[in-house]
Amino acid sequence: MNENEAEASSNQKARHSSENIFPFHSGNPAVDVTNGVVHLYKSNYKVVAEEPFTHPDTNTLCMLAVPASIDAHGILEFTAPFINVIRRIRIIRDRTPSQYMVLLLFCTSQDACNFYFNFNNQHFSSLIPEEICHLAFVASVEATSVYDETNGGFIPLSNSTELPDCMVCLERMDESVQGVLTILCNHSFHASCLRQWEDQCCPVCRYVQTPHAQSNNKCMVCGSVEDLWICLVCGNVGCGRYTSEHAQQHYIETQHNYAMALSDNRVWDYAGDYFVHRLFQNKEDGKLVEKGGEHEDKVEGMQLECMYLLTSQLESQRKYWEDEVNKAEIQGVKKYEEINKQLETTMMECKGLGKKVEDLEKEKQSLKHRNQQLSNKFTETLADLSNERELNKSLVHNQDVWKSKVIALEEQSLKQKKEIDDLREELRDVMFYIQASQTIEKEGGGMREDIRGGQILVGPGTSSGGDQKKRGKKKR
Repeated sequence: MNENEAEASSNQKARHSSENIFPFHSGNPAVDVTNGVVHLYKSNYKVVAEEPFTHPDTNTLCMLAVPASIDAHGILEFTAPFINVIRRIRIIRDRTPSQYMVLLLFCTSQDACNFYFNFNNQHFSSLIPEEICHLAFVASVEATSVYDETNGGFIPLSNSTELPDCMVCLERMDESVQGVLTILCNHSFHASCLRQWEDQCCPVCRYVQTPHAQSNNKCMVCGSVEDLWICLVCGNVGCGRYTSEHAQQHYIETQHNYAMALSDNRVWDYAGDYFVHRLFQNKEDGKLVEKGGEHEDKVEGMQLECMYLLTSQLESQRKYWEDEVNKAEIQGVKKYEEINKQLETTMMECKGLGKKVEDLEKEKQSLKHRNQQLSNKFTETLADLSNERELNKSLVHNQDVWKSKVIALEEQSLKQKKEIDDLREELRDVMFYIQASQTIEKEGGGMREDIRGGQILVGPGTSSGGDQKKRGKKKR
């Protein structure tokens, strides 16, 4: 392999390895953060649930792409049937928002295999069919501290493990304890202890147990996702004045004064042009003053503020919705009139088409009758044509027969004519002989002597030479 091929091969391997490596992290950013990478490999054999079992020899599973709507309590409820054989549960997350991963360490590889066959591609909840559990076998989990560029990871630490304490019951979680859950901030608890904690934050550092699901809010006009404000009257979401000012445009159109920022829940008054989220209405003079420091004052102030906002916006809300209803009614009336006009034109077109259909039906019937007549005539013509052809054949045959007969008769007539001509010649000779003999008898004996010494000249006749020979013989 030359240098170019070696370089291309190394680049391809590096690109392939980078596509199958996913960085992850866990821990509270304010205290301690654990970073790592996940290597994904394709198995060379198929995992089946039939005897004999074929599965990797590992007792660790990774639950991939867990939606943020499933919190730690949901994970514990989902894995409750196998909680007695699960030694540790750890929550980690990657760079993808609104999801995280869960590492599950089982007592034996057979327990991991049973959990895989029972929960892989299953729904976390029957109410949300889109949330599906995706499991993968974990070959090994290594804790490292120094980055190793050649192996794509870190150099492992020495073979030592610190046993953590449960922050709820304050008992040490040794290797014999089952069902240990490590949440996103790297704090570990007994699963039974954390199940009793109803808050979504860590009992120690108050960090979230699982990442929060991010909202997909956007401006209803331009679709922007930055600097969003929601109207507290009708719920319209628009962008702020530093983007496209669609929230302020909504106030100009509807006169809804108050809008809340979705980023930090601050409330802005467009009429007064200032923030009102820290103000409430005083009981004595009804003026807006800053909130007090006490909890009761805050609650009362919030109540008064909500009542003030509600009473101040009811009339504008009523006018707004009345205008919307009137607009809807006007649009409905216009659409109704347009639909009626379209209906009338459609009915007229239908009538005209109906008449055309009737005319076409009549024409069809007449053409059908004419077609039938032409078909009958065609059938009769075909029959006549066949008869004519047969008659023509017979006439041609008769003509040939009569031609042969005529030829035979002509030949026979020619023969008879020749015979008649011969008979005529012979008859003439006989008559000549008879006349000559009669003349000689009348003249007497002198005539005979003259004739004996004389010659008879006969002119040319129509008969052939053979006939002349015959006549000569007869004369002699």
